[in-house]
Amino acid sequence: MRNILFVCSGNTCRSPLCEVLGNKLLPSFSFSSRALSGFSGDSASEGSIDAAQRHSLDLSSHKSRVLSVEDIDKADEIICMTESHKAILSNILERLSIKKDVTVLGGGIPDPFMGDSEVYENCYNLIKNAIIFHFFGLEIAPISKEDISYLHLLEVNIFSIPWSEQAFSEFLENENNFGLVAKKNGKIVGYITGSSVLGEAEIYNIAVTLEERGKGIGRLLLLEFEDRLTPKEIVLEVRKSNEGAIRLYEKLGYKTISERKNFYENPREDALMMKKER
Repeated sequence: MRNILFVCSGNTCRSPLCEVLGNKLLPSFSFSSRALSGFSGDSASEGSIDAAQRHSLDLSSHKSRVLSVEDIDKADEIICMTESHKAILSNILERLSIKKDVTVLGGGIPDPFMGDSEVYENCYNLIKNAIIFHFFGLEIAPISKEDISYLHLLEVNIFSIPWSEQAFSEFLENENNFGLVAKKNGKIVGYITGSSVLGEAEIYNIAVTLEERGKGIGRLLLLEFEDRLTPKEIVLEVRKSNEGAIRLYEKLGYKTISERKNFYENPREDALMMKKER
């Protein structure tokens, strides 16, 4: 398991958010966080705790920890919040004659300390997007009209009954609908479509290009769909034979609530209806 260490000034605002987000988005890695200075034992800032809670993450028990040589030794990669953090840490490593891979997350994460809830929310989103790009090389954004033609082509290659370009256009016209695309180097490699009404969401399709499967993109899109809409419950249908997808949904908290006979065509097959309550 690869050990990733996030470092900021006091380990009470940015790096704790990085830690919990990293562990959520990449469960095959181990993420931790430390302070370059300050004191061990301080709680996370109220703004960080609230921002995490709005997105179903928990920082209520977090206590700050000052960086130690042991922490450095255990880390496979150290990620700082700013260039100044990187410079300070690089000097420390040089004095200790330790060579480590040290980077800055997303080109730098501004300190939200003393900011209001909007400042912390922006910080949360900035960190999340930077982690997704750093580890997946992806940018995730809402589906736009410019994406429709390519999404239709992907549907043709993936699904036996693909959505037409008109279906995608009508999807975008409905204010209750919501969709995301994952792009790598500007090219769409995956997408998710669904809807949300009064806190109840439904997922229509999740798809990843053949060459990008097995890299966690489908899981990431599903988590991002949940995170942006924050619904109370989510439902979806899946082919009964699609064991890989079913295992993924179960790991993320979805449970089978019913079966729909002959729901799918080409080939005809039963569907499992699954639901997640948040």
